[in-house]
Amino acid sequence: MKQEGRSFIDIGLAFDRRRLNNIDPSQGRPASNIYGNERMQLLDYEDRIQVYERTGKFDGGVPGLDY
Repeated sequence: MKQEGRSFIDIGLAFDRRRLNNIDPSQGRPASNIYGNERMQLLDYEDRIQVYERTGKFDGGVPGLDY
């Protein structure tokens, strides 16, 4: 998709799941290996649109989508 020049909308991590399961990436337990790899591939990609807001270590979400 990057080769086609498509835009990516990044809705962020599974914040609720991280908080409920007390998943702490600093302890070597990432929330999602797949998402982490995707983020690394897209960090410098100019058409990546971040729509989530992080409100704390384990909390956050997409305004208007999450409740």
